[in-house]
Amino acid sequence: GASLRYKGFPYELRNIEGEIIVDDANLEVKRIFATDGPTTVEVHGKIASITRDADVDLTIDAKRLPLDGRLKAAIGDDARKVWDLFSPSGEVDVRWQLRKEAGKEIVHSSRTRVRGGSATYKDVPLQVTDLNGEIEMEPGRYLLHHLIGKSRGAEVEIHGSVTDAEVALHVDGRGLQLDD
Repeated sequence: GASLRYKGFPYELRNIEGEIIVDDANLEVKRIFATDGPTTVEVHGKIASITRDADVDLTIDAKRLPLDGRLKAAIGDDARKVWDLFSPSGEVDVRWQLRKEAGKEIVHSSRTRVRGGSATYKDVPLQVTDLNGEIEMEPGRYLLHHLIGKSRGAEVEIHGSVTDAEVALHVDGRGLQLDD
């Protein structure tokens, strides 16, 4: 029934069960499991030297994670910029990894499975719904793999990448009506 929030990924986990081992200045998350409505989250990994400049190796596996303001606030400035480009909604399954070496910044990476969500790219005002596929995130780069959805009755498939410098999308639309 506990809650916690790690400052490196400030998303509050609620209704936690599991085991955390503290040994001097080291913390090992054997496995904690959290639930919040239909969302389930499992975390495991280690944080070494928690009283100094910590080394971090954490993995977060989430199922049915809502794409909402709480998640947007936790993902960091660069990821929020990409979020704002696409205005996503719905739920995802995600494996999020946080790695940090002493003296360096936290490195975030993830593999996300989009399941029935929606998105609208800011420069193309056509909402894509029933969106399914994968998004891979690594520092400074987001890869969109086989995202398939619908836009106003047409089937749409999207591949591409988003970096700090550019957005490169390949969009195939079948049955898309040409109008205003």
